[in-house]
Amino acid sequence: MKALGVGLGAFRFRDVEVVREPSGAPSLRLEGRAAALAAEQGVTSWRVSLTHTDRVAEAVVVSQ
Repeated sequence: MKALGVGLGAFRFRDVEVVREPSGAPSLRLEGRAAALAAEQGVTSWRVSLTHTDRVAEAVVVSQ
C-alpha cells in the first residue's frame, strides 16, 4: 500500500501475492483494487526484497 502511496485499507491484503520470477527474484501479482490503483498510477513492475528470522519477517517494495 505504501509503494502505491495509499494508506492502510485502500485494498484487501489478499489483492497482493508475492510470486517468484523465473530468475528466482520475488515480485508481486496484483488483483482487484490493488491492480486498479497500480494501473491508474502507471506502475508496471516492482522491486521486492524479503528477509526473515524465526520471529520476524520484513519486506521492502518499490513500485516502478
